[in-house]
Amino acid sequence: MVTDAFSYLDLCKTEIDSMIAGLAFQKVNLSAITKACIVLMTYNMIEGSYSVLMQDFFDYLRSNIGIVLSNSALKNQILKYHLNSINKDLKKFDNFCSHLPFEIPSYEKFKKQIQLYSGNLDAKEIRNVSNAFDVSYVGIANDKLLLYVKNTRNKLTHGELRYSEACRDKTDREIKECVDASYSYMKRVFNGFVQKYS
Repeated sequence: MVTDAFSYLDLCKTEIDSMIAGLAFQKVNLSAITKACIVLMTYNMIEGSYSVLMQDFFDYLRSNIGIVLSNSALKNQILKYHLNSINKDLKKFDNFCSHLPFEIPSYEKFKKQIQLYSGNLDAKEIRNVSNAFDVSYVGIANDKLLLYVKNTRNKLTHGELRYSEACRDKTDREIKECVDASYSYMKRVFNGFVQKYS
């Protein structure tokens, strides 16, 4: 069900790990900038792989409508989509009623009507979105590192921190822990979807 998401996640992790391996050979100033870039790449790994997961998941649901009909959380999400798209338009409502039980939209269509997340993904936000689809998974202490990744990314993106200062107080090992914790977390999320719906 989520093979593209797993592949995307693994590819990102490989690229980030190769950057981490090169940190030991860099001068201090360049190392600090590289660490900030690694944090940005880690955030992109989180958000990008979660988006690919959602695309895979919706593709899976579109070809397995029985799963949606038998799960109230999924049914509610799809109904919210249709109710938002109708938006008091009687023609759209008649069209919706004539296609009952109902059409499962693509993820692209769905996210235009229902905002699942705002682009600020951390462990809490991913858990909230996953729970909306009746998916759960085990959390661990290192999951809090996703919050560090998100907050650092936001400060870099909004110019609150310079690249040279964002991660200068972090060791190479601490940066690697953030990457590994993010990767591990996303694997558990993906496996939660697979266990629930495969």
